[in-house]
Formats: sequence, structure tokens, C-alpha cells
Amino acid sequence: MGHKGRREHSVYKMGIWVLMGLAYAYFLHRLDAQSLWYDEAVSARLASMSLPALLRWTAHDIQPPLYYILLHGWTHLVGRGEWMLRYLSLWWGVLTLPLVYVLGRRLSGRPGPALRTLVLWSWAPWLLYYSQETRMYTLLLFWSLAWVYAILRYKGQWGEAVLAGGLFLAGLYTHYFFAFLLPPLLLWHGFVARSWKSFRRLWSTILGMAALGYGVWLPFALQRYRVDASYWQGALKLGEAIRHWWLHMTLGAPEMFLEPEALRWALLFVFGTGLAVILHILTARRSRRWSHVSLLLLWWLLPVGAILLLTFRMPKFHPRYVMIAYPAWILLAGTVSLTRREQSRWLRAGYGLFLLTLIGWLGLFLHAGWNWFTDPAFTKPDFRGALHHVREQWGKGDILVLVSGHMSPVVEYYAGDLPYVRLPDVDVLDVNQVLDFNIAPTLEKALQGKQGAWLLLWQDEVVDPMGIVPFLLGQAGEEDPSRGRAFWHVRVRYYRLNPARPIPHTPPLTHPVHANLANRVEFLGLYQEETGPLYLFFRALQRVSTDAQLHLEVWDEEDHVWGERDVRAGPYMYPSFRWKPGQIVMARYPFPAVKGTPPGLYTLRVRLYDATTPEGWDVLDAQGRPRAKDVVIPGVKWSRLEPANVPFPPLPPVITPRHTFTRTLTLPEVRWGPEGVRGWPPPPWQPGQPIHLQIRWCGPKAPSPGTQVPLHMRGANRVEPLGTRRLLPDDASIAEWPSHGCFFSQWRTRVPPHTRPGVWTWQVVLGGEEFDLFQGEVVSSTRRFTPPPVDIPVDAEFGGAIRLVGVDVPLDRIHPAARVPITVTWQAVKPVDRSYTTFVHIVDAAGQVIAQEDHIPGRGAAPSDGWLPGEVIVDRFEVTLPEEFSPPLWLEVGLYDALKPNMPRVPLTRGEGIANAVRIPLEMEK
Repeated sequence: MGHKGRREHSVYKMGIWVLMGLAYAYFLHRLDAQSLWYDEAVSARLASMSLPALLRWTAHDIQPPLYYILLHGWTHLVGRGEWMLRYLSLWWGVLTLPLVYVLGRRLSGRPGPALRTLVLWSWAPWLLYYSQETRMYTLLLFWSLAWVYAILRYKGQWGEAVLAGGLFLAGLYTHYFFAFLLPPLLLWHGFVARSWKSFRRLWSTILGMAALGYGVWLPFALQRYRVDASYWQGALKLGEAIRHWWLHMTLGAPEMFLEPEALRWALLFVFGTGLAVILHILTARRSRRWSHVSLLLLWWLLPVGAILLLTFRMPKFHPRYVMIAYPAWILLAGTVSLTRREQSRWLRAGYGLFLLTLIGWLGLFLHAGWNWFTDPAFTKPDFRGALHHVREQWGKGDILVLVSGHMSPVVEYYAGDLPYVRLPDVDVLDVNQVLDFNIAPTLEKALQGKQGAWLLLWQDEVVDPMGIVPFLLGQAGEEDPSRGRAFWHVRVRYYRLNPARPIPHTPPLTHPVHANLANRVEFLGLYQEETGPLYLFFRALQRVSTDAQLHLEVWDEEDHVWGERDVRAGPYMYPSFRWKPGQIVMARYPFPAVKGTPPGLYTLRVRLYDATTPEGWDVLDAQGRPRAKDVVIPGVKWSRLEPANVPFPPLPPVITPRHTFTRTLTLPEVRWGPEGVRGWPPPPWQPGQPIHLQIRWCGPKAPSPGTQVPLHMRGANRVEPLGTRRLLPDDASIAEWPSHGCFFSQWRTRVPPHTRPGVWTWQVVLGGEEFDLFQGEVVSSTRRFTPPPVDIPVDAEFGGAIRLVGVDVPLDRIHPAARVPITVTWQAVKPVDRSYTTFVHIVDAAGQVIAQEDHIPGRGAAPSDGWLPGEVIVDRFEVTLPEEFSPPLWLEVGLYDALKPNMPRVPLTRGEGIANAVRIPLEMEK
């Protein structure tokens, strides 16, 4: 070696030591600044066990035991502090640095590309992250690099083969997925081996040592794959998994880079990697270079594809599972080089562009490191802070409740002297062990004689998606919000227990219902707290294969809607297709009324549906017959008034915006009054016609509850009073009121029957001042008061208020699969204050309904609460008969109140019928 060569060698050697020293300092920086998180605490617990106990644990854990054995020995020498626990991972991370350099030197044949590879490796975000985590991943990288290097330098000697076999066995005992490094190396060596004897010696030794040394552990590995329940079953989202892998491999996202931000730079890494592959191919003119390129591509891509295929049966995939492939990507980028014979203009230009790209990569790598050290968003869950907070305020008679129970290693590390109960009582996360009311006896026993309960929440959305434990603790005592606190990814809540309030073992329903929904789910009812949320309870009757959705509506007694919401049935993280038959499922929902809804009692309508039945699941009666789509729950209380956040409340389902009229009003800044009004139907109106109004009230300060507000119509020299009502109930609880806050009222009134035609102004009176709401024309009535002739006279009466004059049925069209038009003629006997639903049912001899139609009269256009005494309404239906049925048939006609629980039928007070319906025989024509 000449003087110049020796000087270059010295420079490179010095560069290697400088880079390794900088990387070592980089990995050491703030090593113990963050709390241990769950995985690290598990490592700490295993390290403290005896070796037999450690082996028994890892036999049922998600990773094999070698790393834990090394950690066991390490901590017995230096202690179990956070810094020393993490230092072992840091040490293995530092040991990968020389391996990366020698591999880069061997693959490129030159020190310059090897040094560049070392630079990329030293600042890779994921290497920093896992060098500061008490887990086995840097040891896994070390075995991967060492094993590949041993195979590259294999020259046919038995000692070299035994070394390779030992490294492979060590990798298998470090991480189960190390096995996926075998196919690419075996395949590559099979193509490049110069001697079949040498090839056979190497791989027979590796596989033989693996069979002998790993055979005892293989059953545990296979069993773990079969029973792994640490994630939900389903199908892997391949595109999402590939995206996560790429972002993690390049920028360490999400641990060190936010995914949306990392996505903006993803193309830079795609471009640089693609350019590296092209340059390798263009410069690989010698067989040795081709073999190295093929090795790196197989090493990089084959394990990733195989692991994705393995995990395809469940959506459980984390990029660290494919970390054995990360070195290949760094080496692929770092070992690009040009010789003097390859100095064409285009190659030089591409190579220069590639080097600029690598500079950009390094800048982003350093930015990821800056995030890790300075940005709280990339902090591990703060168990240390949470448990320190609990210890500071711990009182005599307290107990710590862990949800999830498998976080107990963290509690033992930071607060091992505090008594605790695990819910569920498991060592490893099992997504199938979802907490429900069956946990009540366990919790009750743990709380006996206790004065307070600290609730530590982490991953509770997985094991307690219903919030059962906080709910039960709230039943057994009162939460003290002043002692609770939220830490990063960990929450602490405190409950003062009351011995007089036992933990319920079944849902404490304030509104029991017990409705059978399509023989799939039983809706048990709801529990309502004083000021707000609703707890709905379901019981799965069978395995539900679909993702059921829940539709909620809030109505008042005048048939006005105050809110609606469509949400997943049950907790969002516990969809119906995961419910177990017989299990009681609880879901918490905010009261679904819009803000601005006045306090009072309301009716809640509940409907379940899915993609296959968007109209809703049938509510079945005791005989299993469909009777409705909605479950109706009256007397649901809303006790707070919050300023409105929408222009108006929602419209009833049968009303669309084109059926309404709207007017915006101008108010003085310092006065209370109506700011807007929406009503239906739009003018012109007829005498006796019902009008529904939504009024938006606004003012500069909180309104005065109990204020009386008259409503009247003013015409030419005439005023028609329409009633008076309170602005708000006397006991309305008003939230903090902003300047110019608003709320709503909804009124149901009607044009007086004796009103003369003309233009009328509707007004309200507030504080002695009249406010014009809107103007509309009243025209002469076109209502019918003389019944038309009917084919089948009936003359029956419902509720003493509605007369069924008769029906028209074309008997010649009563045959299988026919669409039969039916006309029903009604007459009002006296005013009706409810909007009833009318029905026609065709039933067979067994009383089973074979065809039906239910609707508001006139299909919504002529509701019964708008009928005048003596008025005649002709209501038209159409039913479709089944393809097969057996006569005789009967027609049943009646009415029911769809807004009351169980939708009671209007009683038949005169005439012959059955079950509060008129029954008419249908004689089919032959």
C-alpha cells in the first residue's frame, strides 16, 4: 500500500471511529427521559424472574426468550433502573455499526460507499428509537447483519458453517420472524454457490442445528401463532400495511414522525430508492456486483412479502415485524458507487442527483431525531407520571383498578407496593376478553372495605370499549374530578366509594323496554343520568354478522323533532359483529337533541338497521310478528339549556325543506325576541289547518324562565288568539350564556276554523312588545264534509273521535302476487289531538299478516291532528300479495299512535272487529 493509500485508509478509519462515537452519544442522549411503556415493563418483569419462570412465561408470550435471558443477566449485574434497562438495547444497536460498515465494504468493494452506508445507518430514526427501548429489536438487527455477513464470507469450511448455524439459531430465539430471513439467503446462495458440496454443507449445518436447537421451542411458536388474540380478527388492509411499513422504514413514523408529514416526504424516498436500484443495475457489469444487487433485493423484499402474507388472516401488522429487512434497504442505498470505467455523462448526472437525494434523507433523519428528543407528541405513554400522581395522593383504604389488566408489569415497576385489581385478569392482551357486567362480582369483591378507587386507564378502548368499569364505579360512589388527571396516553380517575351504594350486577334501567329486534338483538332499555348522557343496553340473541347501526330521534308530545343521530350500535370499538350471544352490551351516547332544545320530557325513538336492511330491523311482538321499526321510549328527561348551534331543529321525516317557509327577523341588540322562524305547510292555508312553527329566540343575556308568550293572528280589524305558552320552564337550568345566545321553541297550532279569507299576520308578544313572525293568506276551505259512496260500508268508530265510513277493494284482483289498491274513507267525529298512523292488513285464516301498508293519512299530507269535525278523508293504500297463500282472507283496518311505547292501537268504540281493528272478509272471485 502506497503513502496515498495509507493516508486514505487512515482517514476512513478515523471517520469510522468518529461516526461510531457520534452515534453512541446520539443513542445515549436522554436515554431515561421517558417512562417505560408496557412492552418495556414486561421486559423488566421477565428480567427479574428466575430463569425457569422466565422460560415458562415466554413459552406463552409473543416473543422467544433469548433477549430476556441476556437482560436477566445484565440487570443482575447493574440493576433495574430505566437507564440500565435500556442500555443493553443501546449496546446491541452500537454493535450493529461495525457490521454495517464491513458489509457495505464487502458489497461495494470500496471504503467510500461503506462509510456512506454507515452514515445512513447511524442516523436512521428507527435505529435510534429501538436503541432506546428495552426490547429485542436491536439484538435482532445484530443477528441479521452478522448472519448475512457469515454467509457472504463462507468459503466451505465446517467452522464457518457452524458459526452461521449458531447465528441463525440465536436469531430464532430472539424473534419468531427471524425465520423469514432464511428464504432469501437460501435462494440467493443457491444461485451463486460455486460448489454444490459447499452449498449443501452450509445449509445442512444451518438447518440441522436449527432442527436440533429449536425443535424443543417450535411447538410453542406454532401454538402462539394459532391462539394469538392480541388483535381483532379480520382481513389485513394491504395498502395500509405497505404504507405503514414504508413510512416506518424511512422516517420511523409514527414513533418519530407524524404520518401525514411523513407522507409528504414519502416520494423522496421512493425516488431515491428507485434511483439507487437503477444505478446498481447499470453499473453491475461484473457477476459479483450482480450477485450483490440480487442479494439486497431478495433480502429487502422477500421477508416483507412473506410476513404480509402470514398476517393476512388478521389486521395485526406492525412495521417492526419486518425489521430484519431494513438493513438491506440501507445497504442498497449506501453502496451505490461508480468506478472510473463507468464515468459516462448520464451516469455521473444520475449519481450526483442520487447523492443530493441522500443529503435530503439525512436531513429528514435528523429531523426525526429532533422530534424524538423535543416534541411531546412522540412521547411514550406516561405511566411514570400517572403512577407518581397516584402515589402522591394515595389514601388509606384506596385500591388501584387497572383497565387494562395486562399493564400490571408497569404498575409493579413504578408502584409495586400498591394494592391493585386487574380487569381483565390477564398477562397478555386478549381482544376477545371484553369486559361486561360479568365483571361486577370481581369488582365488588375487590372494593369490599375500600374507601376510594383509583382507576388507571390504558388501552381501555380495547378491553373495556363499553366503559363498564367507570360506569360501575360511578354507581358505587362519586367521581372526584379534582383528583383525576390525564397523562400522555394514560388517564387517572378517582372515585369516593359509598358502602350504601352496591355495584349492580345487571343494568340499572331507568326506562326498561325489552324489545325483540328481528330475533337478532334484544333492546333492554336505557339508563339516564340526571344531566345528560344516555346508556343504552342490548343483549345479543344470536351471532350478528353485520355492523348494526343505530338511529336515534328525540320527539316532543306535539310531534316535533328535536334531534336525530346515526351512530354505530354499541361502542364504536365493539361493533355488533363482535357481540357474543347472551352478552349484555352497553353503549353511551350524548342526548341526541340539538343545542338550544328547552328542558323538559321527551320521547326517544330507537331503530337498528344495517346495510342489508336500511329501513330498519323489525320490532317483533310476543308471537314473532313484525309490529314496527322503532322502539319508542317516553319520559326521557333533558334538563339543561345550552345556546343553539344550528339555525333550526331538524324537520320530521315526512317534511322536506320545500314543504316549509322560512323568515329571518331583525332584532335590536339589547332586546330578547324571535330572530328567525320556520314553519310548515307554507301558505295559503285553509281554516282549521294545523301549522307547525320553529322559532329561534335570541338575546344579549340569559333568558328568564317562565315568561309567558302569547301567539295570535292579526287581520283587518280583527285578532285571533292562538294560545299562550312559556318561553322556558320555570326550573330551566341555563348553561353559561354567551352574548347574543339563542334557543328554540316549537309550536303546534292551527288556523281557527271560523277564520275569514284574507292576509293575516302572525305575531308573538314578549315583554309587552309585538313581534311580527310572518304573513300568510287564508283561503276558503276545500275540505270535504260529505262522504262518497263506498263498496263496503262499515260505519265503525275509533276512540269516539274517528269514524270509518267504509272501504273499496277490487275483489277481482285478489290473487297471488297481485298489487291490490285499497281505498279507506274516514270521517272526523270531533277534533283529534294526535297524529295517528293508519293501517290496512290482509291476514290469512291463522291470523298471520301476509300483506300490509301503514302510513300517516294521505301518506303524510293529511295527518289526523288537522281534521275538523265532520271532515271526510279518503285514504289510498296499495298492498302486494305473496306468490302463495291459502284463502280465506280478511282485511283489517285501524289506527295506532306511532309515537307512544308499543304503538298502541286506537280502541274500536263502535262496530265489530278484532284487536282494535275492523275485520272485513275478502271473498276471492273464482
